[in-house]
Amino acid sequence: MFDLATPSVLGSMIIGRTPSAPGGIRRPARKLVMNLLSSERLAHTRSCALRRVGACVAVLCTAPVALSGPLDPPAGPINPTGKTLVEVEPRIAVNSVNTPGDASSTFRITQSGSYYLTGNIVGQAAKHGITISSADVTLDLSGFALVGGANSLNGINVPGFTEGIVIRNGTVRGWTQSGIEAAIDSGAVENIVARRNSQWGIRVSTGSFGATITNCSAFQNGLSIVPGGGILASGAAVMTNCRSTHNQGVGFELSGGSSVSNSVARSNSSHGFIVSNSVATNIASTQNGGEGVRLSLGSLLHASVVTGNTGAGVNSLGGSTIRENIVSFNGAGGSGAPGIILTNGINRVERNTVATNNGIGVHAPSNGNIIIGNTTRSNGTNWNIAANNVCLVVNATFTPAFSGNSGGVSPGSTDPNANFNY
Repeated sequence: MFDLATPSVLGSMIIGRTPSAPGGIRRPARKLVMNLLSSERLAHTRSCALRRVGACVAVLCTAPVALSGPLDPPAGPINPTGKTLVEVEPRIAVNSVNTPGDASSTFRITQSGSYYLTGNIVGQAAKHGITISSADVTLDLSGFALVGGANSLNGINVPGFTEGIVIRNGTVRGWTQSGIEAAIDSGAVENIVARRNSQWGIRVSTGSFGATITNCSAFQNGLSIVPGGGILASGAAVMTNCRSTHNQGVGFELSGGSSVSNSVARSNSSHGFIVSNSVATNIASTQNGGEGVRLSLGSLLHASVVTGNTGAGVNSLGGSTIRENIVSFNGAGGSGAPGIILTNGINRVERNTVATNNGIGVHAPSNGNIIIGNTTRSNGTNWNIAANNVCLVVNATFTPAFSGNSGGVSPGSTDPNANFNY
């Protein structure tokens, strides 16, 4: 065997000589040399690869030790890292433990906080369902119902003009008194359905102040001989997006600087709306057994539809404004009631459309009223106005047919305050 580590041997092989014949005959040895060199390179490559794999294994084996940290727990007590039940549900469930009742209530809330129902509540005789006797309480019915029973009282009772009460998200039905009877200041009733309660569906009592009533429905309430109806609110209450239907009594009753908008009263046995010293805007009062809207004490009825009521469409008991409404088909059932009647004076009746009422279109038996810019058509009698009122009525002139860029005739007056009958 040749010693390839000896330069003379390797050099001799590279130039084509054998070491056994120095200076002798040159023989081809290139193939042998190349084979030897290839074997040497392969062995070197394998050696480098093994060294790299070994280094990687060493890193992987030592990394967890370097990153895991100490296995012993830290000194001192171990604190929990998850949320407590109170943090997951900070509200308080209404039940016999958290909100025990008393002689007059099945449950009573006596502390401020946020409360919720976990199921339906069934009323008991001579008791309210839930009484709230603390300020700053939110009661979420969570979609459940408070169901009254024979000789029960109110479904939810808030006595004493309590501040910051919010009642929301559920149903109150079948109570011998009212579904909700609440004397509240700066509170709210939201997303409530009140039905088949013997007095009022929802009653925010006289003396309350600043309550809001939103997205509520009242139907088939007022079943007892005690006067009741759908929804009653007073004391600067704000009512929006509510419905009151098929109640035995009034649909809505407002007083004390309150307002109602975007709401509907339909098929109630008495008046659709009673509005005293309050504002009704963009409402609809239809097919009620009494008057569509009854106004008094400086109230406003604006941009509303009053149609198909048995009584008068609009009756003002004095000092009110009736502006830009549609009043039609009232005096239904042969009652002959008027579209608009000004029972007492000092009213402003402006730019209303009064048509197809069975009785008089606009009737002013009182005086001191200003009646301007209205239109009447096809009423039993269009106008009946007593003396000492401000009112000009013109029988409108119909234009002949025309086309093009001009034509027609004056409607009969250039007075901007004239009322037109056509």
